[in-house]
Amino acid sequence: MKITFLKIFAFLLVVVGTYAYVGQLVPQFEEHPPAKQVITVQTPPQELASIGEELLRTKGGCLICHKVTDAGNERGPDLRHAAGEAAKRKPGMDVEEYLIESIVTPDAFIVPGYPKMMPSALKPPANLNMAEVKAVVAYLQSLGGTDITAKVQAADIAAAKKITILIEPIKADLGLGDAAIGVLQGPAFAFVNGAAQVAARVVQ
Repeated sequence: MKITFLKIFAFLLVVVGTYAYVGQLVPQFEEHPPAKQVITVQTPPQELASIGEELLRTKGGCLICHKVTDAGNERGPDLRHAAGEAAKRKPGMDVEEYLIESIVTPDAFIVPGYPKMMPSALKPPANLNMAEVKAVVAYLQSLGGTDITAKVQAADIAAAKKITILIEPIKADLGLGDAAIGVLQGPAFAFVNGAAQVAARVVQ
């Protein structure tokens, strides 16, 4: 019995030692999350469009109702045609203005054949800031084959930073999760962004 136990124990040691040895031979890789892309007033158009695509597919949640390929949801208009059709939607409004309005104030114009269902992207669940909205617009322009005219202004960046300054202490003090913070960001951003736009006009 004792000899059998020793044989089993020796076998286990050999197995464990073999795995440990092989494990040392395999190259070790440390995984890191993708670096957060920062939007600035100097962000080149194509890079801004790339950031916009990522926002559209992730944080913005746009593909829940829209599509950018042949396969996808059709509860909302096909975003491949958004920029191309923009100039025809509202006379006197250019492509960039129309796309921004469609994202920020979607009820201002409802595309015929589609229901009124989209919330403002400045509010939950998307909670985009204006710099991010313009990145999405840049992507839609790129997707539609039109010139990328969307440009982030200093007021957009300032408003986004103020939101972070306002929200983060609340999150830390109250121990709130990201979902709860999302509910606060919409109205907070609307207030700060409005104040930033007014300030920019006064300076001009």
